[in-house]
Amino acid sequence: MKKTFIFALIVPLFLLTACGGSSTESDPNTSPQTTQPEGAAPQSVGAISFDIYAEKVLTPESVGVKKGLPVADGTAVVLADGSVRIYFFAQEKGILSATSSGDLKTWTIGEPVTNSFWGQPRILKLDDETLRLYFVTGDGIKSAFSKDGVNFTEEEGLRLAKKDLGFEPGALSVIKLGGTYLGYFSELEKPGAPISKNGYYVAKSTDSLNWEFVGSVSGANSNGSLKGNGKHPYAMINDLGGVTLYGQGDRTETASGVTAIVSTDGLNFTKEYLAFSIPGGIPGDPEIFKTSDGTYYMIYGGFEESLGGYLNLAKANSNVPMDSISSEFQQPGQGQQGQPGQPGDMSNLPECKPGEPPTADGKPCRNAGK
Repeated sequence: MKKTFIFALIVPLFLLTACGGSSTESDPNTSPQTTQPEGAAPQSVGAISFDIYAEKVLTPESVGVKKGLPVADGTAVVLADGSVRIYFFAQEKGILSATSSGDLKTWTIGEPVTNSFWGQPRILKLDDETLRLYFVTGDGIKSAFSKDGVNFTEEEGLRLAKKDLGFEPGALSVIKLGGTYLGYFSELEKPGAPISKNGYYVAKSTDSLNWEFVGSVSGANSNGSLKGNGKHPYAMINDLGGVTLYGQGDRTETASGVTAIVSTDGLNFTKEYLAFSIPGGIPGDPEIFKTSDGTYYMIYGGFEESLGGYLNLAKANSNVPMDSISSEFQQPGQGQQGQPGQPGDMSNLPECKPGEPPTADGKPCRNAGK
């Protein structure tokens, strides 16, 4: 039986400066290139395909969290010396960090970034090499700033407010396209619930601090051609000069996993691929980073009731990803998400309070009756 790992409008058009330098977590000025077999004609679809590389690289036990609780939502930055630092959510500890300078299979745990109720972190390296960390609270998306990547100071106000959006946003993934920052997010996922049919949203900013909500770019309510469900998107500049969003998508038995929707302008997404899939479920909360040797890796989450939540790594391969077969929203039970027996109900967590979202205080809870 397939199982899903669970964790943690009409789009108005606006003008973007065409294809200038870009800023991403791992390599601000390089667009991804998919490796082709020797002698093969170059192909460019704007998306990368991945295989499993290392499983359970960060677990509750390895980070000092009680078994059965979540370690989730990894977000990465490549440091000046070539080592990789992951920031992640650890239940009962807040946001922690871990660094690896070898083959990325062994990690050294650092000091906590915060023990406050910050959830679903996403890191952005700015043009001056300083860092902005976006995170989710019950009121919306906030941020913290750091010059050294270790000490973060919470910034005033909300980047995107729940009361203004009309729904609670999940993790914000930010890229810089030309002179405009674009931030992508989905509705906050609820443990045990189907992936939202409303897909992904976008906001824009000139400084990465003050944001203007734009609208939907995919999903049932979007004005675009891609109506598939999705959650927890990760945005990356693609080799077409636009943006690719990698996120969790529930399609069919053969096409559920980390889907990649592709645009040439960051607004109009017209093609979808299956970038990564695993036996028995949908990889959770994907994020991609590029190491100093030019290799792309994907962080993704898993969950086992006896262990809890943990983080894994996938590695880019030379294949062009397959078409996603169906970009239409699957009703619960048609794909993998709605099938019974999903892990991620997290029955050991406290029950959600009536009328409150599962992560209103930054801590997961289980839906009543799950």
